Amino acid sequence: MIVKPTVVQQAHAAGYSIVPGSPDKQPKVPWKSWQETQQTQEEFDALGHGSIWGLLTGPTYGIVVLDFDGPEGEGSLKALGLDGFEHVRTPTGAHVYVQHPGHKVKTVARPLPESFSICFRSGGA
Repeated sequence: MIVKPTVVQQAHAAGYSIVPGSPDKQPKVPWKSWQETQQTQEEFDALGHGSIWGLLTGPTYGIVVLDFDGPEGEGSLKALGLDGFEHVRTPTGAHVYVQHPGHKVKTVARPLPESFSICFRSGGA
Protein backbone atom coordinates (compact mmCIF):
# COMPACT_ATOMS: atom_id res chain seq x y z
CA MET A 1 0.00 0.00 0.00
CA ILE A 2 1.22 3.50 -0.87
CA VAL A 3 1.38 5.89 2.09
CA LYS A 4 -0.59 9.03 1.31
CA PRO A 5 -0.05 12.49 2.83
CA THR A 6 -1.78 12.95 6.19
CA VAL A 7 -4.17 15.62 4.88
CA VAL A 8 -5.28 13.25 2.08
CA GLN A 9 -5.94 10.48 4.61
CA GLN A 10 -7.84 12.92 6.83
CA ALA A 11 -10.01 14.14 3.96
CA HIS A 12 -10.93 10.58 3.01
CA ALA A 13 -11.67 9.70 6.65
CA ALA A 14 -13.97 12.76 6.79
CA GLY A 15 -16.06 11.32 3.94
CA TYR A 16 -14.51 12.84 0.81
CA SER A 17 -13.35 11.03 -2.30
CA ILE A 18 -9.78 11.85 -3.29
CA VAL A 19 -8.14 11.59 -6.71
CA PRO A 20 -4.40 11.59 -7.40
CA GLY A 21 -3.34 13.92 -10.17
CA SER A 22 -0.37 14.69 -12.35
CA PRO A 23 1.53 18.00 -12.25
CA ASP A 24 -0.65 19.29 -15.11
CA LYS A 25 -3.77 18.73 -12.95
CA GLN A 26 -4.98 15.68 -14.89
CA PRO A 27 -6.55 12.86 -12.85
CA LYS A 28 -4.48 9.68 -12.81
CA VAL A 29 -7.48 7.38 -12.22
CA PRO A 30 -11.09 7.18 -13.42
CA TRP A 31 -13.12 9.18 -10.89
CA LYS A 32 -16.61 9.90 -12.26
CA SER A 33 -18.23 7.00 -10.36
CA TRP A 34 -17.26 8.79 -7.14
CA GLN A 35 -19.30 11.87 -8.02
CA GLU A 36 -22.37 10.23 -6.53
CA THR A 37 -20.88 7.59 -4.22
CA GLN A 38 -17.86 7.97 -1.95
CA GLN A 39 -14.97 5.73 -2.83
CA THR A 40 -14.59 2.71 -0.58
CA GLN A 41 -11.63 2.24 1.73
CA GLU A 42 -10.34 -0.45 -0.65
CA GLU A 43 -10.56 1.95 -3.62
CA PHE A 44 -8.79 4.66 -1.61
CA ASP A 45 -6.06 2.25 -0.50
CA ALA A 46 -5.49 1.19 -4.12
CA LEU A 47 -4.84 4.75 -5.34
CA GLY A 48 -1.30 5.36 -6.53
CA HIS A 49 0.94 8.35 -5.99
CA GLY A 50 -0.22 11.83 -6.84
CA SER A 51 1.89 14.89 -7.58
CA ILE A 52 -1.24 16.72 -6.54
CA TRP A 53 -4.47 15.46 -4.97
CA GLY A 54 -7.99 16.44 -5.98
CA LEU A 55 -11.03 16.54 -3.73
CA LEU A 56 -14.38 15.71 -5.32
CA THR A 57 -17.05 18.31 -4.72
CA GLY A 58 -20.77 18.66 -5.34
CA PRO A 59 -23.99 17.61 -3.65
CA THR A 60 -22.66 14.20 -2.55
CA TYR A 61 -19.92 15.91 -0.55
CA GLY A 62 -21.81 19.06 0.46
CA ILE A 63 -19.25 21.53 -0.88
CA VAL A 64 -18.63 23.84 -3.81
CA VAL A 65 -15.25 25.38 -4.61
CA LEU A 66 -14.92 28.95 -5.81
CA ASP A 67 -11.68 29.10 -7.81
CA PHE A 68 -9.89 32.44 -8.21
CA ASP A 69 -6.97 32.28 -10.66
CA GLY A 70 -4.48 34.89 -11.76
CA PRO A 71 -4.57 38.64 -11.16
CA GLU A 72 -8.23 38.88 -12.28
CA GLY A 73 -9.17 36.11 -9.87
CA GLU A 74 -7.28 37.77 -7.03
CA GLY A 75 -9.15 40.99 -7.82
CA SER A 76 -12.49 39.17 -7.76
CA LEU A 77 -11.60 37.49 -4.46
CA LYS A 78 -11.01 40.91 -2.90
CA ALA A 79 -13.93 42.64 -4.66
CA LEU A 80 -16.34 40.00 -3.36
CA GLY A 81 -14.92 40.37 0.14
CA LEU A 82 -13.81 36.75 0.22
CA ASP A 83 -10.13 37.45 0.87
CA GLY A 84 -11.00 37.64 4.58
CA PHE A 85 -12.59 34.18 4.48
CA GLU A 86 -10.56 31.09 5.14
CA HIS A 87 -9.18 29.95 1.80
CA VAL A 88 -6.54 27.70 0.30
CA ARG A 89 -3.69 29.25 -1.66
CA THR A 90 -2.97 27.54 -4.97
CA PRO A 91 -0.02 28.05 -7.34
CA THR A 92 -2.20 30.38 -9.45
CA GLY A 93 -4.59 31.94 -6.92
CA ALA A 94 -6.96 30.68 -4.27
CA HIS A 95 -9.84 28.27 -3.56
CA VAL A 96 -12.71 29.15 -1.25
CA TYR A 97 -14.75 26.16 -0.05
CA VAL A 98 -18.43 26.85 0.64
CA GLN A 99 -21.44 24.74 1.57
CA HIS A 100 -23.30 23.27 -1.39
CA PRO A 101 -26.70 25.01 -1.71
CA GLY A 102 -28.62 21.79 -2.41
CA HIS A 103 -29.51 22.55 -6.03
CA LYS A 104 -27.62 22.31 -9.33
CA VAL A 105 -24.59 24.58 -9.41
CA LYS A 106 -23.42 25.58 -12.86
CA THR A 107 -19.69 25.59 -13.53
CA VAL A 108 -18.53 28.98 -14.74
CA ALA A 109 -14.98 29.12 -16.05
CA ARG A 110 -14.66 32.78 -16.99
CA PRO A 111 -14.24 36.12 -15.24
CA LEU A 112 -17.40 37.32 -13.56
CA PRO A 113 -19.07 40.47 -14.90
CA GLU A 114 -18.69 43.65 -12.85
CA SER A 115 -22.41 43.53 -12.06
CA PHE A 116 -22.04 40.16 -10.30
CA SER A 117 -22.77 40.18 -6.61
CA ILE A 118 -22.83 37.51 -3.95
CA CYS A 119 -25.10 37.29 -0.93
CA PHE A 120 -24.38 35.24 2.17
CA ARG A 121 -27.29 34.22 4.38
CA SER A 122 -27.36 32.41 7.63
CA GLY A 123 -30.74 30.70 7.71
CA GLY A 124 -33.98 32.47 6.92
CA ALA A 125 -34.56 34.56 3.84
